[in-house]
Amino acid sequence: MPVLTADQRDQIRDHLAQNMTDAVQVVHFTQGESPLFVPGRSECQYCKETRELLQEVSELSDKIELTVYDLVRDKAEAERYGVDSVPATIFTSAHAMGVLRYFGVPSGYEFAEVFETLVDLSNAESGLSQETLDKLATIENPVHIQVFVTPT
Repeated sequence: MPVLTADQRDQIRDHLAQNMTDAVQVVHFTQGESPLFVPGRSECQYCKETRELLQEVSELSDKIELTVYDLVRDKAEAERYGVDSVPATIFTSAHAMGVLRYFGVPSGYEFAEVFETLVDLSNAESGLSQETLDKLATIENPVHIQVFVTPT
């Protein structure tokens, strides 16, 4: 069953076609559903929904390259991206100075932000002023920034 309605898919497809210029890589880490109860293993509450949503969106533009990994089976890839929990989605492009990591399911208002992130990465746009970009360029050490959101 699709996550997005036909009307939503049409709107997203049109928006992506009109606004994306270059490819964006989306790397998603998930956890396979187990038909058995496994003691000590907690099931990922939103993995299935997040994976389905990302698959639907990636099918709407040939400029979105989606790769899906299982956190357990693809442990080397998870370590490479610094992912230790799921669902986790990594966004990057040829223009990106780093990677953007999103943990959880992008629903509600968060979906719109993730959606616009794809467009911004595709166009090498940050929305930051030149003054801010110049100040950021002076940072010499890696910076780890975390933003927490709650569903509304």
